[in-house]
Amino acid sequence: MKKLAIIGIGNRGSEYLGLIKLFFGKKIQITALCDNNPEKLIRFGKKYKVPEEMRFLSYEELLNKGVIADGLIIATPDREHYRMAKAALLTGYKTILLEKPLSGNIEESRELNAITKEQNAKVVVCHVLRYSNYYSKIKRAVESGKLGRILSIEQRENVGYFHFAHSYVRGEWHVEADSSPSILAKCCHDLDLIYWYADSKPISVDSNGGLYYFNKDNAPCGATPYCMGGCKAKDKCPYDAEAFYITDNIFKAKFIKYMPVTVFGKPKVSKKEKRAILSNGKYGRCVFLNDNDVCDHQEVNITFENGISGRLTMTAFGERCERETRIVGTLGEVVARGGKIVMEIYGGGRKTLHSGWFNLPGHVEGDIRTVLSFGKLLTEGLVDDKDVTYIDATLVSHEIGNLAEISRKSK
Repeated sequence: MKKLAIIGIGNRGSEYLGLIKLFFGKKIQITALCDNNPEKLIRFGKKYKVPEEMRFLSYEELLNKGVIADGLIIATPDREHYRMAKAALLTGYKTILLEKPLSGNIEESRELNAITKEQNAKVVVCHVLRYSNYYSKIKRAVESGKLGRILSIEQRENVGYFHFAHSYVRGEWHVEADSSPSILAKCCHDLDLIYWYADSKPISVDSNGGLYYFNKDNAPCGATPYCMGGCKAKDKCPYDAEAFYITDNIFKAKFIKYMPVTVFGKPKVSKKEKRAILSNGKYGRCVFLNDNDVCDHQEVNITFENGISGRLTMTAFGERCERETRIVGTLGEVVARGGKIVMEIYGGGRKTLHSGWFNLPGHVEGDIRTVLSFGKLLTEGLVDDKDVTYIDATLVSHEIGNLAEISRKSK
């Protein structure tokens, strides 16, 4: 039985542990946990029967033990990926599942790639959308030749007004210096998909965008630093924290209402406790009177060596969190949105492409298949290395994202 260690037991880390247990319970044993939250170590230590001496509050403590597992998952905040992955590689870990992005700094990303090769290791980066049948179906449509010569690839990331406010105005990714630019934190998936579809070297990048809405200039009259601090605009504000996390009924509530550990620090919280926490906690802050600095709207244009033009639009707004794809060729086009993929051949009619797995367009299927591929890599090896997104495959999307930021900031 293979041994697995994990650094970071947040939303993603705990999800990956659950999937490992579900699909590889007889082949992989979770033997070491690392997180800076003692309560999480106790809770997940008991759940996966990890002894106390194998629960660590810092990654240094874990790595000081040497290589104590066959595989390692790193699912920590963005700013920690580079230094933790570098330290793990230099410690001697050979099989690592690493959350994206690699780093907000392209030189650090390149260094990680070089160290991975030097150590003869395998680092799988969680570009989970490549693993889903939904996006693979689009890729196969491009490769089929039925669309003729591909001329343009457009990808749109509608983050969703509530998701952006939660994650990129109030949450872990709201300050670039503490995480990474939103074009990387949210959209390195999309940049990776464009590069994957184009299957060519990018030769130029330009970008424009900024923080257009979530700033003090747009604060409504009567706004206060905290939503529950007497704000006079609260009842009509779509970003009211009390509605987000407490009062919205089940028909209106978004998924963030059901993330109590993220927002309140523990799985079971009374309404009284929730109100007290929101009264002075980061998730109770006014979205217009916060210290956030990442873009809420950005566009990236990419020219590829084979002549294809790529375009990504990232916007904070929209009622739903969803991605849209439009690929145009000389003989036909593919349009994908909300789980539906339609291929239209000019003069030849249209066809809906079914991807199976209930046509899930988001993370769910990709997360599952990512863990399946990593688990297979760890336990028995892979027949085809194309089944996983190794670090060298993902490096290009990080380069595009970093160049986009240089372009945007320098105008």
